[in-house]
Amino acid sequence: MLGILILWAGNVVAIKMAVTEVAPLTAATLRFLLGGLIFLPFAKKTDRQSLWTIFQISMSMNVVHIGLLFIGLQKLDAASASILLQSQVVFATLLGCFFFKEKIRWRTWTGIALAVAGIAVMMGEPDIGSHPDAVAIMLVSTFFLAYSYVKMKHLKSVHPATYISMLCLCAVPFVFTGSLVISPESWKALPEANWLLLGPVFAYQAILVSLTHIVWQRMMHKGDVGKVTAFTLLIPFFTVVLSVLLLGEHIDWPMIVGGLITMVGVGIITLRRIQKGIA
Repeated sequence: MLGILILWAGNVVAIKMAVTEVAPLTAATLRFLLGGLIFLPFAKKTDRQSLWTIFQISMSMNVVHIGLLFIGLQKLDAASASILLQSQVVFATLLGCFFFKEKIRWRTWTGIALAVAGIAVMMGEPDIGSHPDAVAIMLVSTFFLAYSYVKMKHLKSVHPATYISMLCLCAVPFVFTGSLVISPESWKALPEANWLLLGPVFAYQAILVSLTHIVWQRMMHKGDVGKVTAFTLLIPFFTVVLSVLLLGEHIDWPMIVGGLITMVGVGIITLRRIQKGIA
């Protein structure tokens, strides 16, 4: 479990590395294309309804969430982004209230308030405070990640390789079109990019990170879902450590204090969801 969480934390660092060499949506297109093609030979035939649901998940998760994540990380540090990504728990709670009529009581509202307050404190961090547009992009990105989880509840059991390959390939045309609109020149510059860096980064994302999702789903079935989910609170910690070690990022006090406040709030929300059996 800890190995998977470290790999997920490293994924944010890997994206940061990729967008320093290639335009964000160009990098996302290459990542999805590689992931889709690698798992396609292992895919199995599935029903139309499942394919339609996977397409919807791909639009919200890969096209919007990950597409915006790549864009946001072009300006923000990996450490900052990893903490902002935890706002997905807040959005998931609010969406659960809207779609599934889940009740939000005072403890959960306290957690939401702390999470928002923590983000406000983090705005004093030079990296975050100087890029409010990137912060907004990250928050929209995490909202659509939470919405993707809502759509996943409607998905029947699907063969893992089929799910990953279709999830990636459905996103390619849309992200590719976006890259042509926003940064068409980036494709001409690809041969000059540092492929000694980009090759391992894309392979890491397309293969290792994708495989972890398969293993994670099996762990969710074998163990207590709430307890397994709670361990994801460690991801920001691992990301901060990796970003400092691998990227040389500097962590200031507003990031530390605001990040801790945010994680306390997210922790309260997560524990309440576990107690309610909806983690």
